[in-house]
Amino acid sequence: MMLESWSDLLHPEDKAAVLKEFNDTISDYSGQKNYDVEYRLKTKSGEWRWFHAIGRLLRQENGVPLSYVGMFVDITDRKSNQIPALG
Repeated sequence: MMLESWSDLLHPEDKAAVLKEFNDTISDYSGQKNYDVEYRLKTKSGEWRWFHAIGRLLRQENGVPLSYVGMFVDITDRKSNQIPALG
């Protein structure tokens, strides 16, 4: 249920790639793959903001996930400065 509430807020242009990266990270039982994506997410105010999410699954020796450790940072200002001015 929690995954759906988050994924429903993903920007339509970003959703497929973000969910693929998330699933690829969960499916990597070697524990070598880290989750590292930038995407737009709709906030409570209805505004689209850019976020950088990074994380890693901590796993048992047999690869079974124990917990997810990560960071989620608003990078909207940085992304806004990357867009060239028109004119």
